[in-house]
Amino acid sequence: MQIIRIFTTINTNIVAGFLLAICLLASQTATANTIKVKQEIVELKSWPGGTLRLHVNRPEALAANLPIVLVIPGAKRNAEDYSQYWLPLARRLPLVTVTIECDLKQCPSEYHYNLGGYKLQDGSTPDESQQFFSVPELAFTAIKQHYQLSASGFYLFGHSAGGTFAHLYNLVRPQAPVIDVVAANPAFFMLPDPTITYPFGLKNSGFTESQIGNWLRKSTLVMLGDQDLEPRTKALSNSPFAQQQGLAVFSRGLKFFARSTDWNLAQKQQPGWQLVIAHGVGHDAEAMAPYAFAHWFLPPKKQK
Repeated sequence: MQIIRIFTTINTNIVAGFLLAICLLASQTATANTIKVKQEIVELKSWPGGTLRLHVNRPEALAANLPIVLVIPGAKRNAEDYSQYWLPLARRLPLVTVTIECDLKQCPSEYHYNLGGYKLQDGSTPDESQQFFSVPELAFTAIKQHYQLSASGFYLFGHSAGGTFAHLYNLVRPQAPVIDVVAANPAFFMLPDPTITYPFGLKNSGFTESQIGNWLRKSTLVMLGDQDLEPRTKALSNSPFAQQQGLAVFSRGLKFFARSTDWNLAQKQQPGWQLVIAHGVGHDAEAMAPYAFAHWFLPPKKQK
């Protein structure tokens, strides 16, 4: 099968992730949804940047040890839609999905949202507590308390603008209790290149070589739709600097994965990042969510 051969040349982990997702997608119509799910809004009031709405899917029958998935939407900030994308998956496996809504008043620009508020357009660096990057930990704590859950860490999924946020999360919040990160179709990337100016590279970013090394060792999945071939529409995401990474998200992701792999090899350290390519999928968060779900929660089938 040609697709599998292509994946094999990239990374053997890609094959497993792809097959898991295909098995999930193929079985969705054959398996009845058996878990009753409640959809609720929980207000997060502990962030200094303002009160945020958390869109929650959770089983009617709560158990303390439920996994928690935090979701960062794309540039439209359409958290309600993203919560709906994860609803069929929450019906298949008992877990809690929490989609974080940060509107244009609270996260007014790509610097505040995609880049988590780490460093703004004028070069200023807000206090860590004011950054959007601080919100996942606050949301995780709030949801644990609200539903009396015992999870020691959370899974993080971000798509498009949220994918850019997700791919940087382990760099900016290295001590966060995050189990694994999926950065799906990121609008653009920060390349591990000291000659390229932030946010597209490390120059003037303030990150040290040690921090970059730790970041690229951590478990993170870059997930790309091979039909994500259209230019982005936002000013920063479609700037000439972003276009130097590639004319489309798919090519940008391939470039980042290659550059991050080379960085690790040059430092003689084992790459911690993986790549999954969703065949036939474009810039589509709903289509990408099952791939992340399969990667995290469906065990690989044993080969005969």
